[in-house]
Amino acid sequence: MKTLIKFSAAYQGRNISVSFGIPVEPEEMEEMYKLRYQVYRDRNYIDSSKYANLAEKDTYDQENKCLYFIAKYEDKIVGTIRLIKDNILPTELDFSFSEPGGIKAIDRPHRAELGRYISIPLNRDKKIYMPRGMSMLIMFHMLADFALSNNIEGGYSFIKSKLEKKMSKRHFPFHKIDGYKLNIDKDNTLYNYFSNKEDLVIPIYYFSKEVFDYTNKLLDNRFVFKRGGNAIILKNNIYTKLLAFFRVI
Repeated sequence: MKTLIKFSAAYQGRNISVSFGIPVEPEEMEEMYKLRYQVYRDRNYIDSSKYANLAEKDTYDQENKCLYFIAKYEDKIVGTIRLIKDNILPTELDFSFSEPGGIKAIDRPHRAELGRYISIPLNRDKKIYMPRGMSMLIMFHMLADFALSNNIEGGYSFIKSKLEKKMSKRHFPFHKIDGYKLNIDKDNTLYNYFSNKEDLVIPIYYFSKEVFDYTNKLLDNRFVFKRGGNAIILKNNIYTKLLAFFRVI
């Protein structure tokens, strides 16, 4: 992996370190696809019988239209996300809607779709402390920084309504698309993902600079983090302990 950001924290005498970056080894790519399969299978998003190799890949992966970002803890992938570059993006195919004015102003070569976002909670092991939402925060900060450096100004995505509510509470700068219609049939590999009426799928759009400015402001909080080079360190002080105690982080 090409490491772009390294996060570290100390908790009860134990150090935790999570690296964020771009997968470069074939083994990392395969592990990433297998993690996607495992998570989507466990959440009943896919028909697992259709994946003989136990790896979740679609046509965008197979046609090399994606850029990938991962998070690794103790040499295991615990987070993934991808950017899709294409003339017509998946959200535009899976939903019918009026193109938002802000996106309309972005030329298609400068658009990309965010997708396959997965984050494995490390806090299930009580010996590990990973602040709430930290992996998501760093993942999207890394992605937005990359996007701005590569002339990707914004684009689309779709997320589950439960995740959208969590992100809205944190005032994350994603914008919901109103008045949409879902265009999914039973042949779609993610039919189960889209058809769950208890956790609907919502199309959204984003602007790279908004995401970068939002995440950068949070990570620049000098009472919570120490930053230097590509390192982000959670400070171990009374303030962060109080935030952890009240489950803010």
